[in-house]
Amino acid sequence: MSQFQSDPALVVQFRRRWDAADQGTIKFLSELSEAELDRLSVAHGERIVRRLPAALTAGLTGGERNDLARAFGRPLVRRMAERRPG
Repeated sequence: MSQFQSDPALVVQFRRRWDAADQGTIKFLSELSEAELDRLSVAHGERIVRRLPAALTAGLTGGERNDLARAFGRPLVRRMAERRPG
């Protein structure tokens, strides 16, 4: 065990319960699957879509709204991945 205070094993928010179920588990960006990255893109993009004028989004179906949200959110997720130390 490391004696440095920055060791993730000593910092409570970085500790993991390896026996815990998948529900509510915090994942790092590098651990996300393609489907999870896609859901993250849609979630971030949805915030942008909600700020658009209602006249622009009123006629969209659910699938079209998700596609638009994905298009807005994907660049943000890509930038997050680029900033990740690697």
